[in-house]
Parts: sequence; C-alpha cells; structure tokens
Amino acid sequence: MRGNDWLETVMADIKGWWHRVWRKKQPTCDIADPAALVASFLNGLLRGIAPDRERLMAILYQPLADRSRWWLAAVRKLAADEGKLTAAQGDSAWRLARILFLPSYWQAILKGPHPELKEELLEVWGLMAVPDVAPLLRTAVMDRVPTVGLVAAMDYARWPGPEVTAFFLELLLAEGGPWLDRSGRALALRRQTEGIDIWLGLLQLARDERENVRARAWAVVTSFGPLAEAEEATVGAAVDDGLMEALQDPSVPVRIRALEALGSVARPSLVRQAVAQLSNGDGRIRVEAVRALGRLALLNLLAPEDRQLAYAGVAACLHDDDYRVVGHAQQVLPYLVEG
Repeated sequence: MRGNDWLETVMADIKGWWHRVWRKKQPTCDIADPAALVASFLNGLLRGIAPDRERLMAILYQPLADRSRWWLAAVRKLAADEGKLTAAQGDSAWRLARILFLPSYWQAILKGPHPELKEELLEVWGLMAVPDVAPLLRTAVMDRVPTVGLVAAMDYARWPGPEVTAFFLELLLAEGGPWLDRSGRALALRRQTEGIDIWLGLLQLARDERENVRARAWAVVTSFGPLAEAEEATVGAAVDDGLMEALQDPSVPVRIRALEALGSVARPSLVRQAVAQLSNGDGRIRVEAVRALGRLALLNLLAPEDRQLAYAGVAACLHDDDYRVVGHAQQVLPYLVEG
C-alpha cells in the first residue's frame, strides 16, 4: 500500500470515530446546493485554487455515497462539452476525489453487489486517463456482471502501455469466469497498437502445457480476422507453424479452436492440413474443417489445385455418418465450385 493510500485510510478511520463521538458538535452541511459546491471545488482546482477549508469540512461530514454522487455530477458536467476530459481536467478531478476520500470507498463498491453503482462509476472513469483509475478498472474487469466487467475491459483496453496487454493475456489463464470473452475483445481492440506483441503472447499460450489454455489462445485468434500487413510480415510464418502444430494436438477442443482460427485469419497455405482433418474420427473436428475450407473459398483465397483438393474432400463429406458434417458440406460445396 502506498503512503498516500495508508494516510487516507487512517484519516477516514479517525473521521469516522470523530463522527461517532462528537456527532452533536459537528457542523451540518447548510450549503443550499452541495452538488454545485463540489463542482466549484473542481473548477477551483483547475485554476490551482484549493477548496475553502470550512466549506470542505461541511462536505466531508456528509455520507460517502453523497460525496461520490456529487463528484460524479461535477465531472460529467465538466466533460459535457467535449465528451472527454483533458489530462489536466482528469488529474484535477482525481485530486478532488482523493480530497473527498472517495477512492477507497469506490474499491469497496466494486467488491459489493450493486452493479448500477459500478456502471455509474465506469461511465465517468471512462472519460479520464488518470493512472490511479487503472487499478479500479482492473478490479471491475473481474466483475461477473457483463454490464460491469465487459465495459471495464473495453475501457481499460484503450489505455496505452504494455502492462495492459500483459494483463489481458494473463487473464486467459484465470479459471471460473467469462474471462475468455473479455480478454478476446480487449486484445482485438489493442491490435492496432500492439499487434505483434499480442500475437507473440498468444502463440506462446498456444503451446502451454494446459489444454484449456491452448484452446483459449486459438479462440482469441478466431476473433481477430486476417493478419494486417505488418503482422503478416513479422509473425505470419509463426502463425502458420502454430496452427499446423495445433492441428496435430491430441486435444479435440484445441483442434476445433485451431480450425476455427484457420478459417477466421484466412490461412490458405494450410489448405492441405485442413483437408486432412476431414477424415478425423471426431465429427466435431470434421465440421470445423469443412467450415474452414468454406471460409477460404468464400474469400476466394484458394489456388485452383487447392480448390480442387478441397472440393473433393468436402464432396466426400456428403456421405458422412454425422448429419452435422453433411449439412455443412452441402452449404460449403457451392462456394468451392463457383471459384
């Protein structure tokens, strides 16, 4: 715990004790509009003016929930014109939050059962890029309520810095929650700025000793789509190598995810490996192999000889014992003819 955080915790404890013992002696908040007063504190901090001590004490004696509500209103009003706070505005807003002893209160809110309060906080935190917001966003990412966790993931994914990418890659190792979806969406959003590092991280996870981690890595790749030009030049060969290795994986879920990724990222160099999976003993793998070949054909990425090879393999699937394989083969076959 940093020194300032410890000091704020101690001061909050002392103030709570003071409130209980000297409750009758405390000044009441006789300000006509406390929300406007908090907004004036924020405007003053933007000009380098600290809040008036007497009026600040009147606000500090009010419940944390009220202080948080007034702070949120002040920040929303400040951001209303441009839709986002400048760096200076964000710093001043967070300084006011610390003066009002709000960060520790917000941490408690994030650990509690009130999604509507968390959503309200995220709405405002998303307007500012203040370093102290990052730990709160990371906590919110782990919330099981989608309207909280997913929004926090998208907000945090927009932050600069390699530690953000590292966080979402590490999230793929976590068990027992909707972490795959949140990590996948966040990493897909970050590809424009850290695409190479993301690919390298995912390829490393794709070779993890744990089956579920390998499957998750390829599931994230499935959400990416084709490689960008810079990605192709740098990691294209490594992606192909990783997929070829995954298509030989003893795990059925890993092979399925790898075939999904093959079609999504459009790797025509792996047509023969996909065709080979059409004879796999597991019907789920054969289904995904058919779908991957259909995706490549739909994108018109198949060379004539590869198209003929894929056509022959998918046509044979029309007589498969698994009705799912037959159904997908019927859908895909016309794309292999029309090329």
